[in-house]
Amino acid sequence: MRCLGSERATAVVVVLVVLLGSDVAYTDPCAGGAAPHSLQQPEYEPSVRPEGDFMASFVQSFLHTVQPRPFPEDLVLEIVKDGGKANPEFIKDVLRYEIGFLVCAAIGILYIVLMPIVGLFLACCRCCGNCGGKMHQKQASSIHCRRRTLYWATFVTTVIILAGNICMFRSNEAFKVSVDKSTVELNKAINNISTFITAVPQQVQFVVNESYATIQEVSNNLDGIGLQLGSSFQKKFEAKFTPALHSLDIMDQEVVNNSVLLNKLNTSLTRLESSFSTIQRDIDAVKKQINKTLSEPDCTNCASVRPELNALTVDTSIRTSSLDELQAAMNEIIKADLKSKIKEIEEQFKNIPGSVANDTREFVRTSKTQLEEIKGQISKVTTKLPLSGLNDVLNQLEMVQGSIDTYTPEVENAEYIRWCVCLTLCCVVLWVVLCNILALALGPLGLKPKVEPTKRSSTSNCGGTFFMISAGFSFLISWLFMLLVLILFLIGGNAYTLMCKTWRDGELLK
Repeated sequence: MRCLGSERATAVVVVLVVLLGSDVAYTDPCAGGAAPHSLQQPEYEPSVRPEGDFMASFVQSFLHTVQPRPFPEDLVLEIVKDGGKANPEFIKDVLRYEIGFLVCAAIGILYIVLMPIVGLFLACCRCCGNCGGKMHQKQASSIHCRRRTLYWATFVTTVIILAGNICMFRSNEAFKVSVDKSTVELNKAINNISTFITAVPQQVQFVVNESYATIQEVSNNLDGIGLQLGSSFQKKFEAKFTPALHSLDIMDQEVVNNSVLLNKLNTSLTRLESSFSTIQRDIDAVKKQINKTLSEPDCTNCASVRPELNALTVDTSIRTSSLDELQAAMNEIIKADLKSKIKEIEEQFKNIPGSVANDTREFVRTSKTQLEEIKGQISKVTTKLPLSGLNDVLNQLEMVQGSIDTYTPEVENAEYIRWCVCLTLCCVVLWVVLCNILALALGPLGLKPKVEPTKRSSTSNCGGTFFMISAGFSFLISWLFMLLVLILFLIGGNAYTLMCKTWRDGELLK
């Protein structure tokens, strides 16, 4: 029994060595599954970029400089959590976050306060007849340099104001055009939103159908996974396995043949040993006759031949111990019944697909159960989605669209009033610029360095008058402009940094 188990183990080891010597790292390409369908996107109406954003990059760059800090998520969460209850630490955090806007607001407030005060002092000096300093100017060597410096400083300031005024006119007109087109663009936006909302249930259903198809495809593939894997392994190892078993079969046949030959050889050796005994007896008899002959008196020189005769022997011994060991090994191999083991291995190799299918049956069953659970979860998700509420949203959008058409005339009238007001303000600034330009042009034309200020020409008087008109309008309206700009800057700047920028970056949605 021990020899039988040893030979069986030897045969199995031989087979495993042959199999492992082949390339076991084999990957069988899976069969191509069903091609997924592409999700059809809804078609949206194209929108036109607003024309009033020619200075958007400059304004955004300035706002990024004023407010470089990221979105204050902690402050917003605290406001939502506490309902806006103020505490000293919270106020400090808000002021620290708004430090850039506070600096700009401080500059604007300083301008709003100082401009009326400076204008009041100028009006008082004008009423007292001391506007522009003393009536007599000391003629010094530096007077011409001072005049040129003041002239060019005023010129540069006027150019800057003119550039800003051009931007005011252009922005006002561009804003009017954008508002005029806003009705069409807003209707397009609402139509696009309606298209998106209408497509949401279809896309959800599409995703659900694709999920079901994928689950069914996976389930179908699981049904034949055992046979597929087993067949793949069988095909991979068949090229090495079949020659190996054939070699083992040939070896078994050779062992049987060699055992028969060894039996014949042992029989022949037994006969040969008996023949050797007969030969030895005959040789001994002949040696006796020769010795008797050599012992006769008339034999000459026989004594020298007798040692050679005694040394003459025949070796009839035959060693069969190695043949016995070989015969015993052959008998052990034959007892192991290698042929039946080869047939058993062949049967196991043929049954690999079935064995793999049996081994993976529990895995397939568990996987199918999980797939059914996933399918049920998908069904629950689709039923929990408030898709029916989208119809209410569509109805609200239709109402909003109808309201747009209703209020469009009022919006157009309000926009016309706004455009007229802004155009008037732009013209006021343009009037200041024109007064400065006329003053800068008439002043040098009527300037005579050696003439006293009291004796200046009418051209110079006209230039000075334009200067006074420009200064008067500047002191009267500039602080109002600054007040308007400050309010719009604080509201619009914070709206951009806290809402528009974060909405575009996706931080607000978090």
